[in-house]
Amino acid sequence: MSLTRNLLVASAVCTVLLAAGTADAKKAKKAAVCAPAASAAPAAPLAAPGAAPGPAEAALLAHFDAMDANHDGLLSRAEVTAFFDNLRQQAEARLRAADVNGDGQISREEAQAALPMIAAIFDFLDADNNGQITIAEFGRLVTPQGREAIRLAIIAHVRAADTNHDGMLDLAEVQTGLPGLASRFSQLDTNGDGLLSPDELRSAF
Repeated sequence: MSLTRNLLVASAVCTVLLAAGTADAKKAKKAAVCAPAASAAPAAPLAAPGAAPGPAEAALLAHFDAMDANHDGLLSRAEVTAFFDNLRQQAEARLRAADVNGDGQISREEAQAALPMIAAIFDFLDADNNGQITIAEFGRLVTPQGREAIRLAIIAHVRAADTNHDGMLDLAEVQTGLPGLASRFSQLDTNGDGLLSPDELRSAF
């Protein structure tokens, strides 16, 4: 299975499947700092001074440290390209592992076994209702409807993980219900109270 024809789809898949990156509010001061490659023309600021970041800027901020390979506080074109290449490779590996019969598609059973977030929106992605998700159908993830389906799936997973129904997640709930976030629990728990609030969970996704 290959996603090389659609890097954007791969990035969206990774966002859902891997919940990669960090969301450190302290990095907001880096919002408009983007260093061009040596041979490239200077890049325009990501956002106007004082303006709230849009989706693209927010994504860059959330993954700034991961992209900034040389830790100089600047992003070059090469660093951004390398970051998304790595995301694509991770997505391909995750999908290949889920595709246990090697037919280049993801069945409902394969999604339920290995890709719970995809399983949650399987019917939306399976446009032709044949019980298989193809590469072309994965492209629906980057549509407005796809983004809304992902948002609702995440909300459902968070609610299911909140077993005591207090609107917050403790470490045990995260380890059981959202294990992909467990290793980042202390980082996401910005106020150090041992619980992830709705705002802290939003930063996680």
